[in-house]
Amino acid sequence: MSTIFAHAGENINNGFNGHMMDGGHWANDNGMIVFWFLLLVLVLAAVVMLLVLKNNESRNTSSSNALDALKQRYATGEITKKQYEDIKKDIS
Repeated sequence: MSTIFAHAGENINNGFNGHMMDGGHWANDNGMIVFWFLLLVLVLAAVVMLLVLKNNESRNTSSSNALDALKQRYATGEITKKQYEDIKKDIS
């Protein structure tokens, strides 16, 4: 019985120092934290880039469609040359 209580005041933790991970070095200190931070930044940058490209693509398509419609209206005589040029300047 005395051998059990002889170690009662000692810090017996089998090398874990009271932490869940190896000696409290969760995520291998700063190296792993930097890695995950950079990965997060990379993913966010990719998402933003995709959104910007998608927005530009839809903007170019709508501008092209508007110009085609304008050309069609001018070709059919629905609008005058001056109206055509003014509208074209507005949508370009």
